[in-house]
Amino acid sequence: MKRALKRGVHFAVKPENKNHSLFEERLFIRFTYKGAKRRLIYKPDPKSETGYSKSKEQYWGNYISYLEKTNRVMKPINGDDTIKKQYSKFCPNFGKEMKKVYKEIGEKAAKI
Repeated sequence: MKRALKRGVHFAVKPENKNHSLFEERLFIRFTYKGAKRRLIYKPDPKSETGYSKSKEQYWGNYISYLEKTNRVMKPINGDDTIKKQYSKFCPNFGKEMKKVYKEIGEKAAKI
């Protein structure tokens, strides 16, 4: 997660990115509950009314959905939600790291 955020800072402070925005949507889908659901992928289709059509591919979720599935499988063996307890601090840590990233973007953008 930290490496992905660091990479986001790198691209946010590039001169081509005039408003120095961090590509948040990609990070939220990858590391929060926003991207944890399994769903179909829609692809561009000029023949369709909406411009998109369903594909046979599916988006399988992210790290959190993987941990939830692991917890569900291991719960009979562990006897409790041990894995769920371990990743419960993941989202607050993501928020703290995002604050650090915005501070770093501000400092680097000021130098440019």
